[in-house]
Amino acid sequence: FIYTYVPVHRRFRSSELRKKLSLLGLDNVQILDAYCPDWKVAAILTHEKYQPQLIEAFSKAKILTSFYNHLDPIHIRDPKYQHLTFEQKLDLSKTIQNNNMMRALKHMRFTAKYSVARSFFRDGLITLTQLQDTLKSRYISDATGFVTSVMEP
Repeated sequence: FIYTYVPVHRRFRSSELRKKLSLLGLDNVQILDAYCPDWKVAAILTHEKYQPQLIEAFSKAKILTSFYNHLDPIHIRDPKYQHLTFEQKLDLSKTIQNNNMMRALKHMRFTAKYSVARSFFRDGLITLTQLQDTLKSRYISDATGFVTSVMEP
């Protein structure tokens, strides 16, 4: 699974981003997550097999993809954090990115959630404990609260 970054003129809610992506002819089912991690940039999570179609749709619309480094401490702009050292800002950036990944998993469709969680763990975006907690939810039906399987992940 891969995040693709595109420039935007302002921050959008996820629902607004999804509407704009569907106007480009992109299948919303293939868009696993869409959010704005920072000013003027949108992050779109898709399976790596779908990324060429995403890039093609962007190129047809003359939208260039961009590079975005979540861990760059320059993104910590809140004045209350300006006194932090470079290492402290880096740690804060990692925490913010981790929170974003967990939020994405929380709102993701169950059909893709567990594969994406494993991918995030392999990429070092979430911890082993967070992966295990996410996989545990696989065996509980959200609608009923009954355990549907007693197998350990």
